[in-house]
Amino acid sequence: MDQIPNNGIADIVEDLTPQLGGPLDANSHQINLSKGADVASANALTLGVDGNSFDITGTTSITSIGTLGIGTTVSLHFDAILTFTHHATDLILPGAANITTAAGDIAIMVEYASGDWRCASYTIASISP
Repeated sequence: MDQIPNNGIADIVEDLTPQLGGPLDANSHQINLSKGADVASANALTLGVDGNSFDITGTTSITSIGTLGIGTTVSLHFDAILTFTHHATDLILPGAANITTAAGDIAIMVEYASGDWRCASYTIASISP
Protein backbone atom coordinates (compact mmCIF):
# COMPACT_ATOMS: atom_id res chain seq x y z
CA MET A 1 0.00 0.00 0.00
CA ASP A 2 1.27 3.48 -0.89
CA GLN A 3 2.31 5.67 1.98
CA ILE A 4 1.13 9.29 2.28
CA PRO A 5 4.16 11.58 2.70
CA ASN A 6 4.69 13.39 5.99
CA ASN A 7 3.38 16.63 4.50
CA GLY A 8 -0.04 15.01 3.93
CA ILE A 9 -0.04 15.35 0.13
CA ALA A 10 -1.22 12.12 -1.45
CA ASP A 11 -0.97 13.25 -5.06
CA ILE A 12 1.49 15.62 -6.79
CA VAL A 13 -1.50 17.46 -8.30
CA GLU A 14 -2.35 18.65 -4.78
CA ASP A 15 1.13 20.17 -4.26
CA LEU A 16 0.72 23.92 -4.84
CA THR A 17 4.42 24.63 -4.22
CA PRO A 18 6.39 21.93 -6.07
CA GLN A 19 10.16 22.21 -6.13
CA LEU A 20 12.44 20.44 -8.56
CA GLY A 21 15.58 20.23 -6.44
CA GLY A 22 17.56 19.61 -9.62
CA PRO A 23 17.47 19.88 -13.40
CA LEU A 24 14.07 19.61 -15.09
CA ASP A 25 13.55 16.27 -16.82
CA ALA A 26 10.71 16.60 -19.32
CA ASN A 27 10.78 12.86 -20.06
CA SER A 28 11.71 13.48 -23.72
CA HIS A 29 8.72 15.80 -24.21
CA GLN A 30 8.87 19.44 -25.28
CA ILE A 31 8.06 22.32 -22.99
CA ASN A 32 5.78 24.78 -24.78
CA LEU A 33 5.06 28.44 -24.34
CA SER A 34 1.70 29.08 -22.72
CA LYS A 35 -0.51 31.77 -24.29
CA GLY A 36 -1.59 34.36 -21.75
CA ALA A 37 -4.36 36.92 -22.12
CA ASP A 38 -3.78 39.81 -24.52
CA VAL A 39 -2.10 42.81 -22.86
CA ALA A 40 -2.84 46.43 -23.74
CA SER A 41 0.34 48.40 -24.36
CA ALA A 42 1.27 50.89 -21.65
CA ASN A 43 4.34 52.93 -20.69
CA ALA A 44 4.81 50.57 -17.72
CA LEU A 45 3.71 47.26 -19.25
CA THR A 46 2.15 44.81 -16.80
CA LEU A 47 2.17 41.23 -18.01
CA GLY A 48 -0.10 38.58 -16.56
CA VAL A 49 0.94 35.41 -14.80
CA ASP A 50 -1.41 33.31 -16.92
CA GLY A 51 1.24 32.44 -19.49
CA ASN A 52 4.60 33.39 -20.95
CA SER A 53 3.50 34.36 -24.45
CA PHE A 54 1.46 37.52 -24.88
CA ASP A 55 -0.13 39.51 -27.71
CA ILE A 56 0.55 43.19 -27.08
CA THR A 57 -2.35 45.31 -28.34
CA GLY A 58 -2.55 49.08 -28.72
CA THR A 59 -0.13 51.80 -29.77
CA THR A 60 1.09 53.27 -26.45
CA SER A 61 4.90 53.33 -26.15
CA ILE A 62 6.46 50.79 -23.80
CA THR A 63 9.23 52.17 -21.56
CA SER A 64 9.38 49.42 -18.91
CA ILE A 65 7.99 46.01 -18.01
CA GLY A 66 6.87 45.07 -14.50
CA THR A 67 8.63 42.30 -12.63
CA LEU A 68 7.61 38.67 -12.95
CA GLY A 69 10.72 37.20 -11.32
CA ILE A 70 14.39 37.06 -12.21
CA GLY A 71 14.99 34.46 -14.92
CA THR A 72 11.51 34.78 -16.43
CA THR A 73 11.41 34.54 -20.22
CA VAL A 74 8.43 35.85 -22.17
CA SER A 75 7.45 36.15 -25.81
CA LEU A 76 5.77 39.42 -26.85
CA HIS A 77 3.86 39.39 -30.14
CA PHE A 78 3.01 42.94 -31.24
CA ASP A 79 -0.37 43.52 -32.87
CA ALA A 80 0.23 47.17 -33.83
CA ILE A 81 2.82 49.90 -34.33
CA LEU A 82 4.30 51.37 -31.16
CA THR A 83 7.65 52.52 -29.82
CA PHE A 84 9.53 50.00 -27.69
CA THR A 85 11.84 52.35 -25.79
CA HIS A 86 15.43 51.35 -24.91
CA HIS A 87 16.70 52.06 -21.38
CA ALA A 88 20.24 51.29 -20.20
CA THR A 89 19.05 48.99 -17.37
CA ASP A 90 15.24 48.70 -17.32
CA LEU A 91 14.64 47.71 -20.95
CA ILE A 92 17.75 46.76 -22.90
CA LEU A 93 17.04 46.51 -26.63
CA PRO A 94 19.33 45.45 -29.51
CA GLY A 95 21.78 48.16 -30.56
CA ALA A 96 20.76 50.24 -27.52
CA ALA A 97 18.10 51.83 -29.73
CA ASN A 98 14.35 52.28 -29.65
CA ILE A 99 12.34 49.93 -31.86
CA THR A 100 9.27 50.89 -33.83
CA THR A 101 7.27 47.69 -33.84
CA ALA A 102 5.04 46.41 -36.62
CA ALA A 103 2.12 44.02 -36.47
CA GLY A 104 3.54 40.52 -36.25
CA ASP A 105 6.94 41.42 -34.76
CA ILE A 106 8.05 39.24 -31.85
CA ALA A 107 10.39 40.07 -28.96
CA ILE A 108 11.79 37.43 -26.62
CA MET A 109 12.48 39.14 -23.30
CA VAL A 110 14.40 37.88 -20.25
CA GLU A 111 14.14 39.46 -16.79
CA TYR A 112 17.76 39.57 -15.60
CA ALA A 113 17.19 41.63 -12.43
CA SER A 114 14.01 42.67 -10.67
CA GLY A 115 12.05 44.76 -13.20
CA ASP A 116 15.02 44.88 -15.58
CA TRP A 117 14.48 43.18 -18.95
CA ARG A 118 16.83 42.36 -21.83
CA CYS A 119 15.68 41.59 -25.36
CA ALA A 120 17.26 38.23 -26.23
CA SER A 121 15.76 38.14 -29.72
CA TYR A 122 13.71 40.43 -31.94
CA THR A 123 12.08 39.10 -35.09
CA ILE A 124 10.65 41.42 -37.72
CA ALA A 125 7.43 40.08 -39.22
CA SER A 126 8.11 41.20 -42.77
CA ILE A 127 11.08 42.55 -44.60
CA SER A 128 10.79 43.85 -48.15
CA PRO A 129 13.16 42.05 -50.54
